[in-house]
Amino acid sequence: MRLGKTKSEYRGGTWGAAFAGGGLLTLVAVLVLAPAGLGAAPSHTTTLKAPFKTLVTASFSSTGQVGCGFDKIVTAPHFVAHSGLGGFSLAGTAPACAKLPNGIANRGQTTAQVSIVVPILVKHPAITIESNWSISASGSVSLTSTPCPTSTAATYACYEFAQAYLFSQSYLIDTTNGSLFFGTNFWPGFQNVTENDTFCSGGTCSTAILGSPSGGFSATQGMDLFVNATGLNSTHTYELEVDLYGGALAELDASNTKLVGGHAAATVNFATLGNGAKLNWVKYT
Repeated sequence: MRLGKTKSEYRGGTWGAAFAGGGLLTLVAVLVLAPAGLGAAPSHTTTLKAPFKTLVTASFSSTGQVGCGFDKIVTAPHFVAHSGLGGFSLAGTAPACAKLPNGIANRGQTTAQVSIVVPILVKHPAITIESNWSISASGSVSLTSTPCPTSTAATYACYEFAQAYLFSQSYLIDTTNGSLFFGTNFWPGFQNVTENDTFCSGGTCSTAILGSPSGGFSATQGMDLFVNATGLNSTHTYELEVDLYGGALAELDASNTKLVGGHAAATVNFATLGNGAKLNWVKYT
């Protein structure tokens, strides 16, 4: 089983970098024994529905506070095999920080992942797998930017940023030899970013602005993830893994100068007020 697949979707690097930055790592694994009836004739479509009795689930979360930044796992990442329901909620804030030294970031960031693993019975060299989901989520970002103060340094810069995101992908794993068969599609999900960067050199400054000072997303939609794999060996064992990723990141940072004021915040709600993920079924032929 290959749990914890990474994807760098936010400023600051990979999941590993987030963990290394003093974050907390939580791993929860739930194993439910497979029923004797798993493995219909491969010439037919096998459909798995709730209550799912063949799932292994794992959840991960990381937090990273720097300076006066604040982060919070509002709802821990989770997935319930019986109901097929799961999700998480996150928040990150970077408020004004009067005591922050030059060159030290003021950051609050949280990331989360839920992984669902389903044993797949393979008896032919080719297989098509579909997982069908209902997704409901909301997120928000806000940025009150502040001017980048003039410095006596030859070069200096200021960085102000907030991001909320959610996405998903799936793949088939040959647990006998470790081979991966990546999905033919992935769910790009939702994302909001607001950013205000200033770079100064030799007395000349340039500013780049991305997004509006505030924004958000709120949506309910279906999600279908597909894996089409060939060259399979019926003597091997296989598992379908679906990963749900999310993050709420906020940062105020400066190099060779010191920001005064400003505020950045981000939230992702993927677990409460009717939000979350529901696995409706997994089909494979």
